[in-house]
Amino acid sequence: SRYDKFDYYFKNIKCLKNYKSELEQILIDFSQIVKKNLILCKLTPNIELFLKRLNTLKKNLYVISASDEEELTEIFRIRNLNVYFKRILGSPSNKIENISKLNISDVKETIFFGDSLSDYNAAMHFNFDFVYIKNYSLWKVPENIKKSSGYREINNFSFLKISN
Repeated sequence: SRYDKFDYYFKNIKCLKNYKSELEQILIDFSQIVKKNLILCKLTPNIELFLKRLNTLKKNLYVISASDEEELTEIFRIRNLNVYFKRILGSPSNKIENISKLNISDVKETIFFGDSLSDYNAAMHFNFDFVYIKNYSLWKVPENIKKSSGYREINNFSFLKISN
């Protein structure tokens, strides 16, 4: 999470001892920038059609993120995306802790869409199939992961042909 990363930066890279007030201000500034940009950015092509279709099929959808949970919940509410999800979970809890809160019993029916190593690790921890969303990631997936069972890769959702 950003809390861990900024704390690490101040403590281990800048080697500061009394940085809590500076850390708090950086976190506030960062949050404002993230909120503004996530409220205004374009949605992933076809994602809303995909979410509507999954809802029609009565699938349980969750957001599991390293982003701040309260911030995510507000952004999803403002963008009216919250209606598609049973729960939106984020930091300060990590992804494995958040998935544990869900008590998912049927792992064969669970697909984890993600764009990071931490997403992949969380999916593997719970034995979920994993779909890597390549266009929105800086992560270079190692070949051994690409060849593993339960791993799939898409660029984005624009290839989907979903009728209403």
